[in-house]
Amino acid sequence: MNLRLTTALVALAVLCGLARPQSAASGRHECAIVQALDGSATFISDAAECAVKTAPASTFKAPHALIALETGVVADPLALVQWDGTKYPNPMWERSHSLDSAMKSSVLWFYQRTAGLIGRGRMLAWLERLAYYCR
Repeated sequence: MNLRLTTALVALAVLCGLARPQSAASGRHECAIVQALDGSATFISDAAECAVKTAPASTFKAPHALIALETGVVADPLALVQWDGTKYPNPMWERSHSLDSAMKSSVLWFYQRTAGLIGRGRMLAWLERLAYYCR
């Protein structure tokens, strides 16, 4: 496993649990699951909260970006992909973006385009390889 994949797996484990809705009672719901790559025990911050199924939302940018890089769909994280002129509700999306800028501004069209280039089969195979899931 290369360094980029190793780093991404550790970051992904943390990111999966951080996009939780706020609660009136406690102010926040948070879950972090971290699995060390050496196979040692898994750290789970709050087992009950981590058992709640939650859509990954923007945390999916991390594995998506990793898969785009690993498959070669994105060869250079700073290379611009041309905006096609489509109007979007977020003005930040209405320009050309690189993987780097798309991650910072959550540019939906960039991820949709790269997902199409990766393809369903390769995306699913990589998600399986990463043992990706968010609870």
